[in-house]
Amino acid sequence: MISKDEAIAKFQEIIGAKEDWKLMIKSQFVKMLAVFQSWALREALWKVERTVQEFFLSTALNRASILAHVEDREYIPRKPEPATGTVAVTNNGSAAFSLPLHQPFLSDTSLYYVTAAAIEVAPGASVNVAVKQLVKEEVSHTVTAPKAFYEILFDRALTYKIHEIEVWVDINDGNGSSRWEYSRLFQNTAADSRTYDEFFSHNDQIGVRFGNGNFGKMLPVGAMVQAILWLTEGDTTLLPSQPLHLVGEVLDYNQNPVNLTAATVTSINEGRAAEDIEETKRNLHYWPTYDERLVWQNDYEYFLRRAFPGIIWLKIWGETEETALRGFRYSNINKIFVSAYDPNDGDIGTKCMEQLSLVPLMNQTFKWMAPLESTFTVKITGVVARTAVISTVIQDIKSAFIKNYGKDSTERLPEVLMKDFYRLINDSGHFAAKGAYFNVTFAGTIAPSTLNEMNYIDLNNSMIEFDYL
Repeated sequence: MISKDEAIAKFQEIIGAKEDWKLMIKSQFVKMLAVFQSWALREALWKVERTVQEFFLSTALNRASILAHVEDREYIPRKPEPATGTVAVTNNGSAAFSLPLHQPFLSDTSLYYVTAAAIEVAPGASVNVAVKQLVKEEVSHTVTAPKAFYEILFDRALTYKIHEIEVWVDINDGNGSSRWEYSRLFQNTAADSRTYDEFFSHNDQIGVRFGNGNFGKMLPVGAMVQAILWLTEGDTTLLPSQPLHLVGEVLDYNQNPVNLTAATVTSINEGRAAEDIEETKRNLHYWPTYDERLVWQNDYEYFLRRAFPGIIWLKIWGETEETALRGFRYSNINKIFVSAYDPNDGDIGTKCMEQLSLVPLMNQTFKWMAPLESTFTVKITGVVARTAVISTVIQDIKSAFIKNYGKDSTERLPEVLMKDFYRLINDSGHFAAKGAYFNVTFAGTIAPSTLNEMNYIDLNNSMIEFDYL
């Protein structure tokens, strides 16, 4: 920084070189003018120096500068956490009713709460249900131009209230709207992966970004994007025995409006505000270590599937899940458990352990858990149109089941759900005729009871029978 005397001397030198000022160079007027100009010069130089310091995270003070570093480093500040608690819902009517997941209630303090589970309440009964301080906000957007890494920014007033984002997209392919998956930095995505990433802009706005056609699917013109934002006020408190009021109309099983009362059983609290700017500045220093780009952070599954394409079933879990299942053991601390199945490689366990030994972990170790096989059977009955050939119907259904639930199928679904069975049978096209129907019942293991359990369908002991209309 230039000193005051240097600034005065420099000004006098400049003005003394001008013919019209030579006679006044030693006057008090010029001297005071030089002092005034030195102040202006030093102020300008100080601002320039301070502005330069904003380019560096360690010396940045302005919020806009820190947020520019946030955007440059693809960092996303921690989102707020909603307050949680328990509410008692009492049925004062003569018929039972059910409340769905995320049923909204309003408190006397004008805060919204939603149920964390679906419940059913019999007449005269009271049921406790967990609630969260959340309110749903929907944002719709139509894609107007083809663009790689298409971005949608949400309103600044909402940004620091967003707890969770759901993204639904209709790309006008005739299949309607589907939920797209969040993929941080588009890791492990292909050209047709229906994924999105989140980002935080220097304008204090959070947004979503879509792929470029190589990493994640690129949005076509006319695609309809619907973002469901779950907003929270963060650190709020609602004391016990406070009333909550139902939002919207809910009908009981007699199709009459429900008659209910709801009141807090416990305090609804322990929410947390969004990350403040000082916390963000500190976290930015360490973000490169935890930016989820490295395989040894959260990407073991992709790592193994890429090394061994023959794996058709793979499960990886840590000490938290293992402790919840089998109880605490000192030997499980910092341990990662791996279980996999390759129908053509009986030595896949040894190979997985050898491959994982190449991953440079700190103090974590891997443990192989052989898959525990279990089966389930189905019983399907129903009627089909007389134009259908029953043997063909049965074979088509069996083929669909083998593809999606067979032990050695490379396209098997990750879990067994009743809705998927009905969808697969309907997709066969044999039950479109009026009056055609079917019923499905299960037996055996549908939901795995242990982490390394691999279940699949046993068609040999299943029964599929149909009659004609």
